[in-house]
Amino acid sequence: MIRFFVVACISLVLHATAARAETNPALIAECFDAEPRYYMEGIKVKGLGIELLQYISSKASRKITYRDEITPLARAENNLLAGDIDIILGIGKTPARAQNYVIGESLFEQSTMAVVRKNDTTTFKTLKDFVDLGDRGVVLGVRSASVTTALKSVPGLVVDDAANNIEQALEKLVAERGRVAIYNNVNTPFVMKKPQFAGQLKVADLDFSLASSLVVTPQYIMFSKKVSPETVAEINGIIAKGKENGDIGKILAKYDIK
Repeated sequence: MIRFFVVACISLVLHATAARAETNPALIAECFDAEPRYYMEGIKVKGLGIELLQYISSKASRKITYRDEITPLARAENNLLAGDIDIILGIGKTPARAQNYVIGESLFEQSTMAVVRKNDTTTFKTLKDFVDLGDRGVVLGVRSASVTTALKSVPGLVVDDAANNIEQALEKLVAERGRVAIYNNVNTPFVMKKPQFAGQLKVADLDFSLASSLVVTPQYIMFSKKVSPETVAEINGIIAKGKENGDIGKILAKYDIK
């Protein structure tokens, strides 16, 4: 009789756990191609985005899962729009994103930076310098990035956004397939340290006032419209509290982000 009672209790616990899992399934996030937010280390994805996702997941009623693979940002956004995933973490706001997704709490801010070849002797001061150069002033951007969206809004600026990430854009710059690469001050310095760019590039001190949204761009968590308002509110609250109590600041500090 005692054995039967123990088995019955265990069965009830397992059924209750399974029921909770069915009513509270894990949220799916996607790791997109933007070092140091996400990068492969062996067979595992590491980076700022992973640490932030793990922090949020540890405090949320619905856990957050992700696959150990890197996806181009444009594909990740298509997956979010289709509802195949629930979360993208660490991207800037654009009109299209505001229409397609639920924009959550901001996590940190980043600024825009420009990189030119080290042997380029021209002194560039504003985006207009590249406008004036026409096809000789091609700006290399990253596909789907909010920075690139802002650049495309500048009249007369020739923008090549074929690159899936800033590493590809910098490779095109070194190969003289563009005059400048413009992205953010979080990903770009990290990638510039890679061996293939040693001694090849330098930062250009540009005035970005032609596109005011480029000066400072908050980076947000964004949700599929299929995610419930209650879940969105809970996760936004976790992030807001984490910023207030310094938990998120400690994670950002590991990546030299203030």
